[in-house]
Amino acid sequence: MENTKNPHDLYFKTTMSKMPNAQSFVANYLPENVACLLDIQNLQIEKDTFVAPELSEYFSDMIYRVPLRGGGDSYVYILVEHKSYQEHWVALQLLEYMLHCWQKTRQDYLEQKKQKQPDAPKIEFHLPLIIPIVLYHGAGQWQHSDNLAHLFDCDPALHRFIPDFSYVLCDLIAKSEQEICGIATLQIMLRVLKFIRTPMFQAKLVLILTTLADQIPPGEIKDTIISMIYYILNTTKINTGQLSTIINDNFAKGGEIMITTADLLRQEGEIKGKIEGKIEGKIEGKIEGKIEGKIEGKIEGEIKAIETALEIRFGTRGLHCMERIHALNDLNKLDRILQLAKKITTIEAFENEVKACL
Repeated sequence: MENTKNPHDLYFKTTMSKMPNAQSFVANYLPENVACLLDIQNLQIEKDTFVAPELSEYFSDMIYRVPLRGGGDSYVYILVEHKSYQEHWVALQLLEYMLHCWQKTRQDYLEQKKQKQPDAPKIEFHLPLIIPIVLYHGAGQWQHSDNLAHLFDCDPALHRFIPDFSYVLCDLIAKSEQEICGIATLQIMLRVLKFIRTPMFQAKLVLILTTLADQIPPGEIKDTIISMIYYILNTTKINTGQLSTIINDNFAKGGEIMITTADLLRQEGEIKGKIEGKIEGKIEGKIEGKIEGKIEGKIEGEIKAIETALEIRFGTRGLHCMERIHALNDLNKLDRILQLAKKITTIEAFENEVKACL
């Protein structure tokens, strides 16, 4: 499985964990004869249900529970696995995740049965169907079969012993722009993923902003654009100045949103510190590992946020101030400098304040 520290995975999970995007994706990218059987309006996100909580950040999958239109308690799971590269073993990875899901479902049933009163009606049990989808946007079209059979080399008479399932492939590289559909917030992610590695990306980003950004519901504008900005800055060679210009020239609220990237980077540093501290502490059995990981992540996030804010507001001149700031490990001083970088009106005033702070 891919690590969600990867910016591709982070962007994917940020977008697909929002209910309207999940519903739109399932409605538009499942085969029609399958989608028509599902009550997509009542889809539920089953985030982190089938993996240990401390490892959930390291899985790129999203899984949804969807009732069947026939009513009753029947439902299916839809497993979306995101791939930013060719993966020969994806069918095996999907099977592993599906087994986790079925085992968890069986355990829940056995617990429920154990607690059942003697005179209560018998609980019917069936494993839920799982529909796996692979969302791919790597280099070149997807090259692998959609089932497990291609991983085996045996006589056809033995094929009946191979687990038999197929996954739905959503290959963004093979799809034309006209085939990318859904609500605006979903389309923005899919189109950015499709073109992120191509020489035409900046031109396509302008087109995305001019044609889709105005269709984003008002309450979702900030989250949608911020997650896109963070992904682009961490995936391409476009710097904050270039990206700021593109967004300001093609999206009315760009400048207002761009500056909050500094806060996003700071928050990402804190999250990274918590994750690394938790894992290091668990592996080594040391509380110090948690604290050290958290503090280092916060310091890294603060410094990165200061650098971003200075580059956006003062350009190259602002970055000249970073040499001494990089040497700091005092969170209180870094937080004060970050507030100055976001609010102070001139670079000269900022330099004087930093000297006093140091």
